[in-house]
Amino acid sequence: MRRGRGDLKEIGWLANSAFGMVFVWFLMVGCAGDAPKPLPQTTPQQTRSDSDRFFEKMKQEERERTKAQEAPMP
Repeated sequence: MRRGRGDLKEIGWLANSAFGMVFVWFLMVGCAGDAPKPLPQTTPQQTRSDSDRFFEKMKQEERERTKAQEAPMP
């Protein structure tokens, strides 16, 4: 069965309409969600603790680097 050009235009129009409806639906659903929650604020104690751990790790790495440089090479 051959289709005429009118049939193809109708199929194209239906496909475009379906695509448009799906696109609008995605826009509505995507915008209907809750706003993202703000990140929790870090306390000064947490900041101090994190910086102390970082500083201790740096000191340990420096000690290891110094030991590696002092070790005699074979």
